Amino acid sequence: YSLRIPEGMDAMVYNYHPADIFIGKEKAKISESQMAVLKHQGEPVSFEAAEDAEGGEGKKEARVLILAGTPIKEEVARYGPFVMNTDEEINQALVDMRSGSFGSIPGSSERMRKTDEANNKRRQAGKQ
Repeated sequence: YSLRIPEGMDAMVYNYHPADIFIGKEKAKISESQMAVLKHQGEPVSFEAAEDAEGGEGKKEARVLILAGTPIKEEVARYGPFVMNTDEEINQALVDMRSGSFGSIPGSSERMRKTDEANNKRRQAGKQ
């Protein structure tokens, strides 16, 4: 299989299949649960699946996640679920989260109340 990634975009591939895959002219091996950054210069990138031991002789299968996008060309700071530009912004996000000033999702209290009511009815009916 071959995929053209537009010039100017950065891309990565993640293999979530037990069989190895081979990428590019170099046939770089990517095993299960491994990620690779693609260097492509606007040229098509080739993907080849190794023979699938579970699928039988001659069967080739791959399952990959490919992400591509235009680089933001900014500093990136990350911690837990937070991605910001600076450590100071990360620290402020943590302060905001811990103080409860993140706010709430509109309607979440009503949805939670309805879920609790439905669960109570199921318990009463013996359908835990």
